Amino acid sequence: MNIDSKSIVDSSVDLESFNFAGHTLKYFYHRGNCGFPPEPRTERTVELSIVDKWLSLAGENVWEIGAVSCNYWRPIRVEKIIDPYDKHPSVTDKLSIMNVNLKGRKVLSVSTIEHIGKFPQPGNEETPETVLKALDKLFEESPCFLITYPPMYNLILDNRVFNGSLPGDVKIRFIVRQPDQTWQEVFNPEEAKRPYGKTRRSDGSSAGSDAIVMLERGNLL
Repeated sequence: MNIDSKSIVDSSVDLESFNFAGHTLKYFYHRGNCGFPPEPRTERTVELSIVDKWLSLAGENVWEIGAVSCNYWRPIRVEKIIDPYDKHPSVTDKLSIMNVNLKGRKVLSVSTIEHIGKFPQPGNEETPETVLKALDKLFEESPCFLITYPPMYNLILDNRVFNGSLPGDVKIRFIVRQPDQTWQEVFNPEEAKRPYGKTRRSDGSSAGSDAIVMLERGNLL
């Protein structure tokens, strides 16, 4: 890959790695919405790298809310995929998170929770507040989870998370896009409140979110 030296602020920086939770991780490149330089890297390039690390530490018997990881890894790395809408053949349970018993389960959810109740559909019982019920269900039932989502997309979810009303054993972390298109962990929540979809590719399309929120319980990361 050719990189224009004029775009590099510090030539000692490894532009193919980023730091998160004390780990140095490689950006995750994939044709499925990850973005290859010189185009902006989407949030998937960091999100999936962090998920990869978490899954390697979590081991077996992980249940996933939302059919995401099955689009990036073969064989499937989770025991169950719970999604009421996705038609991917790897979905094991076409159920809402609200109808699944998560007691004692390790749970992964990648950029899914922000969609719960966002656009209520005829025939289901979701309302905009259902996302808060889903979050509480996770807190009450799962002893170990990694939940990722882009901020400034579901403000009801943001208000709950950013206001600090989380259980004491749930860690919240933030990673944001930098002007040079690298990603960096930040520790001030205000730095993660970035408008969704502001960064654009060369064709004018959105490069996705400029920030990701990570909620973790279980101290794996």
